[in-house]
Amino acid sequence: MSTPNVDLHRHRRLAIMMPNWLGDAVMAEPSIRAIKSAAPSLELSLMGRFAAISMLEGHPAISSIIGVDDRGFFGPRRFGKALQADGADAVLLLRGSFRSGLAAAVSRIRPRIGSTRFGHQGMLTHPIQPPTSPTPCPQVDFYATLVEAAFGIKVEDRLPRLVTTPTE
Repeated sequence: MSTPNVDLHRHRRLAIMMPNWLGDAVMAEPSIRAIKSAAPSLELSLMGRFAAISMLEGHPAISSIIGVDDRGFFGPRRFGKALQADGADAVLLLRGSFRSGLAAAVSRIRPRIGSTRFGHQGMLTHPIQPPTSPTPCPQVDFYATLVEAAFGIKVEDRLPRLVTTPTE
């Protein structure tokens, strides 16, 4: 993957558009942890379908979890407005759809970082070209490679770690 690195220390709050599937959201956890480790003062806001992201609630790297229903014709607009309301000054797309790119573009947040493999590169300010491989890439490695290319950091520990809250 190649693109100019985004300096995490120049931003106050990073919104991460999380995948819709629970398993994919779990696979994103090592990359989230690496971002927070590289920029401890950066606020991380996870946004997406609550059913997929709620299991990360209480995670020490995450400042907030915001459930957004982005289904339907106006879904991307609703998501884009939620991104604006969150106050993020950067957005990372871990979702793989044209609609996700559209939602990020509606928000007008810059930078908008994501992979070009999903067809929304024209809506990103920092499109990242994924490596080509004849074999499938595990999702945890895809997210880690994306984060490494976007921010110039290393995701060393790729084993997902979930936490429980005292009430659980």
